[in-house]
Amino acid sequence: QDRPGPGRIDDPLGQDADPAGEAWVGPGRIDDALGQDAEATGEDRASFLATFAARVRTSAGPAGAGYRIALPWGRGPVIASGPVAARALVTDMLRAGPDQSLSFPESNTAATGLAAALGFSLTRRCMRMRLGPPVRGFRPERVFNVFSLAVG
Repeated sequence: QDRPGPGRIDDPLGQDADPAGEAWVGPGRIDDALGQDAEATGEDRASFLATFAARVRTSAGPAGAGYRIALPWGRGPVIASGPVAARALVTDMLRAGPDQSLSFPESNTAATGLAAALGFSLTRRCMRMRLGPPVRGFRPERVFNVFSLAVG
């Protein structure tokens, strides 16, 4: 069930992911994900992400929007406008398989807090590297899980 209860997300750890009912997760449209992805990453990754169009899950509600792609091998990107939408999406990812990990920009303190609240612990740090000038429009505070360590 994509939206259990009256607008609530059931947390696999026995808590309500969103007790106020401010976000829920369900099947989404790739067009919504592509717009949010470009706003967060500052990049046009449409041709790559469109490969996974059937696997898009989106969050919605008054607390903000976001998306995740449920990759066939697990994990996948989680992009959200804020921590409430991100919590609903990460909880949805955990529901799909409890053996998950998160990788996000170190400067995203909301992601750090969310990961800790959900019981994740730091196992390693990975440096984000780029060749050339900074990516214009990159908003690390919206990245709650990268696509992969190879893609970002």
